[in-house]
Formats: sequence, C-alpha cells, structure tokens
Amino acid sequence: MLSLIARTQPGPFLPRTVELGTYLGLRRDGALVAMAGERLHPPGWTEISAVCTAPEVRGRGLATRLVQAVAAGICAWG
Repeated sequence: MLSLIARTQPGPFLPRTVELGTYLGLRRDGALVAMAGERLHPPGWTEISAVCTAPEVRGRGLATRLVQAVAAGICAWG
C-alpha cells in the first residue's frame, strides 16, 4: 500500500492510516494497482480516502469501482 501511495500521491497516508478504516484494493500480477478506503469518521459522515490508481492501469474504471464498493460498505453499516 505504501508503495502505491508513494507512486500516486493521493494525499496524506502514513504507515498506520490503514488502521483507521476499511481499505480495498485491486491487484494485477500480484501487485497492488488501485485502492480506496475510509479514514475519518466525524459524526454522521465517513471520509473516503487514499483513492489511487497506478499510472499504467488508469482509465479502466478501477477507482470508480473501488469507491462504489467502499461507499456500499459505509451505507451497509449505516
């Protein structure tokens, strides 16, 4: 995850950020190429964060699918 973050720079993401919520990712040939997750949880809201896609696989809708999946999980939890 940190390698993909370093390559794509979606914003603040430290080694323990993953502990703040659920993160989903997609792999290609074993390498993480896209991810999205949740970070902050102010009352009534959940921040979707770290949405990023490796340059070599951009334009395929991977981030869209991940954001939709993360949002569906958030809605399922209320």
